[in-house]
Amino acid sequence: MCCTIKFLLVNLPDFFLWNFCLVQVETPRAVFGVPLVSLRKRGQMRQGLPLVLTHIVEFVEKHGLSKSGLFRVGGSVKRWKELRKSFDEGGFPEFDSWDILTSASLLKVFFGELPGGLIPEPHRTQLLKEELNQAVRTVLNSLPEEHFNVLCYLMFFLSRVAAESHLNLMTSKNLSIVFGPNIFHIPFGPTMVEEQGQCNTLIEHLLDNLIHLLPNMYPNASSSNTAVSLYYVISLF
Repeated sequence: MCCTIKFLLVNLPDFFLWNFCLVQVETPRAVFGVPLVSLRKRGQMRQGLPLVLTHIVEFVEKHGLSKSGLFRVGGSVKRWKELRKSFDEGGFPEFDSWDILTSASLLKVFFGELPGGLIPEPHRTQLLKEELNQAVRTVLNSLPEEHFNVLCYLMFFLSRVAAESHLNLMTSKNLSIVFGPNIFHIPFGPTMVEEQGQCNTLIEHLLDNLIHLLPNMYPNASSSNTAVSLYYVISLF
């Protein structure tokens, strides 16, 4: 319970922002609040990953891994709106050096607005029932390809954030508290707090056991998955 309450208190602006944006009308070039399969069909992906996602991650990867408050402290709301509007109009805005916290918030919002969540039903329910790593891997591998690719990309990026936790204070546990509600969209109800806590624990477990749960990045390597894997490895250098 305390984990979910902590998330809501720390991320309240993001929580309301992406819930507000969910009611906006989808435009042909919008990238927020749009299913991953739609982004792929529109040509708004490269090598299996949304262009908006890689644009934000590459900036944070290069300039913000050691930033204290990363993903916990929100940036400028005005700047956040400007960047989101630019992305949704088909642009790729240039980030400034002071955009680290704002772009990090924008990354959370991208997943918070993703219809159904990055790990949607029935996969979420199945994951919460599993305890063994092999069973968890089986459920993860059953995700739609677009979701699986993005999940792998996100997890390996967050693992690099956690590797700098001595500077940014974002351990795998803290990252799970911040990203759990954005990855799993738990419906409101009497079991919401309990389920969110379980989902956060699952994300923490995933981050701490990537080598076992996502071996070789993409265990079921189709040609597109292999391309994504190579893309991510290359992007680290």
